[in-house]
Amino acid sequence: MRGNYVEDGGIATMKVGSYDPNEYGIYDMSGNVAEWTETAYDEAGYNYFGDLNPTFTYNARADEPPVMKRKVIRGGSWKD
Repeated sequence: MRGNYVEDGGIATMKVGSYDPNEYGIYDMSGNVAEWTETAYDEAGYNYFGDLNPTFTYNARADEPPVMKRKVIRGGSWKD
């Protein structure tokens, strides 16, 4: 029940409620959603954001290279 898809029987998408709830009594909260955030991606990001300001934004212009337009993805799909 900790991400070993073959052992857990979840090598493809699963019906909601297929597994027991977590310690808070909540079902299916991890592994079901990937979210593209507004936070700009930077390899050193955790070195300069903190709890008071956890977001780093950069509004890339249309003519800037794709590397400047990367965003942070949080969460994950069933296969992540």
